[in-house]
Amino acid sequence: MCGGVPLAITSVASILAGQGDMMIEKWGRILSSRGYELETDPTIGWMRHVLSFSYSNLCPELRTCLLYLSTFPEYCSIRKDDLIRQWIAEGLVTEKFGCDQYEIAEIYFNNLIKRSIINPVDIDDCGMVMSCRVHDLMVDLIISKAIEENFIAILDDQHTMRGSHEARRFTLHFNRDLENTEQNLVLTRSVHHQTRSISFLGPIQCMLVISEFKYLRLLQIEVYYSNIDSYDLTHMCEFFQLRYFRIRGILCKLPEKIGGLKYLETFDIDDNVKNIPSDVCKLSSMAHLTLPKHAKIPSGIDKLVALRTLKVSTSYDTSIEFYEGLGSLRKLRELELGATNYMSRDKVVSLAASLMKLGSCSLRSLILRSGDLSLEAGDRLNFWSPPPLHLRRLHVFEVVFSYVPDWIAKLDKLTSLVIRIREISKDGFGVLARLPCLLFLRLSVHRVKEEDATIVVCSRTFQYLKEFWFRYKVPCLVFEPLAMPRLQILNIQFDEECLYGRDDGVPCEPAGIEHLTNLMQISAHIHLAHHWMWQTPALPRRKVKHFSERHDEDGHGQVEEEAPVYKKAAEAMLTRATSKHPGIHYGNIQFIQM
Repeated sequence: MCGGVPLAITSVASILAGQGDMMIEKWGRILSSRGYELETDPTIGWMRHVLSFSYSNLCPELRTCLLYLSTFPEYCSIRKDDLIRQWIAEGLVTEKFGCDQYEIAEIYFNNLIKRSIINPVDIDDCGMVMSCRVHDLMVDLIISKAIEENFIAILDDQHTMRGSHEARRFTLHFNRDLENTEQNLVLTRSVHHQTRSISFLGPIQCMLVISEFKYLRLLQIEVYYSNIDSYDLTHMCEFFQLRYFRIRGILCKLPEKIGGLKYLETFDIDDNVKNIPSDVCKLSSMAHLTLPKHAKIPSGIDKLVALRTLKVSTSYDTSIEFYEGLGSLRKLRELELGATNYMSRDKVVSLAASLMKLGSCSLRSLILRSGDLSLEAGDRLNFWSPPPLHLRRLHVFEVVFSYVPDWIAKLDKLTSLVIRIREISKDGFGVLARLPCLLFLRLSVHRVKEEDATIVVCSRTFQYLKEFWFRYKVPCLVFEPLAMPRLQILNIQFDEECLYGRDDGVPCEPAGIEHLTNLMQISAHIHLAHHWMWQTPALPRRKVKHFSERHDEDGHGQVEEEAPVYKKAAEAMLTRATSKHPGIHYGNIQFIQM
């Protein structure tokens, strides 16, 4: 309906803004350059010209990065991390101005967003763009330019190849129409063996004979709607130029060793891959390593000195050398560890020691999932020194801290925090409240210090917090006026017993929710007592009558059912808590059996 005018305005504005001081003659040239299209076709032609002009105005490096977007399926969501890693693997981004490749790639990505060429789709807990999508009006232009410049060839279900057979990048996108497998295979046989980049999405039976491509720099495989259960990639050890490898959606067999892939930077495989090459930790160029949940981690993690991202899960047979080796990864930016079982004390001690070493480096994100790290790790990390000053994300829910560590107050870049505290005090909560960049907080508390009784969110604290999750046996939160002025999402988790009132004077309901002026969503997760599950005689199930939307056997009217009293009590409590808020008229309640 808008005819693309908003994008045209944005495109022209970004061009003019980037020109600096301009004489009136230069403005005139930009105006007159669209004259012919405006006369012949005031909608399609003019829009295409404006977008082409915007494309031509980009610097050469940014134009190439923009053309690379044509390798993704049309109108799909593109993960920023994957895009940046592929740009670098393809050699499209170089170091300059004292910034490394990743910093330059981030600048390019943000530049494309600022020009509205790509639009953000998902925002992560740190407030950063996690995925994007090419603007609808730009898709055709980017593909046509990429094909025109012999940048890419595309094979899809149209049973034609768009682009030259001599292109160095091939994208194969097929849907679930398995009847056309033979036609698709005929098309794939025409792909030139000098190809250096292959991106495949679709049924694996449509995949080309990958062993023939010895010069690949990038191989990405995402399988769906396939009637073949497994795929053999044991020959990938011969792709000596490979820099980026990612596979999803199919049981895949990899070679036992890939030590010859000395340029490999990204090795990203999902849980469908069972065997991990034994020498993957000997690849000195490895920058991003993601392994399946139940995979055995090969030895030698300390040799990956270029590693920036590590996502793995440990198990009972993970050696203590692995935890000790983490401390040697001085370039590590993102660490995500999952544990499938209890960690022994010596491994916890080694992990804590390595994390402390990384604190003085460039660690930006730390996530510890599952496993039982208990108080041992928390007691050691209470004294993290030097503190990890560069952290933006700290998710350590499995680590139980005795109190809010003092070093957290120094994390002035921290935007997302998930933490578990054994006992919280007014001063400890104040440390969290004063974090200047915090956007997301998930706080679980075992006890509130007796003399504090309630947790008061003071006025003008948590200035930038947008989402707050709070877990304690009692929802003893009190919000003062002007507290959490930007909060949009509030989730409160507590135990069922507090719904029936207490005799110790501790409030059983959150208060002051009406002061959260920007609140858009509130929810409660209520942990039910064990007796609701087993219906013990000593604690009978209490019920109240209510009407269900379900009809009776004759299809007439409503059926009167009995609901447990905790449900009515929870609804009443949430209604009272939100009744004074002008924008919240209901909340979502979930019951969790402990």
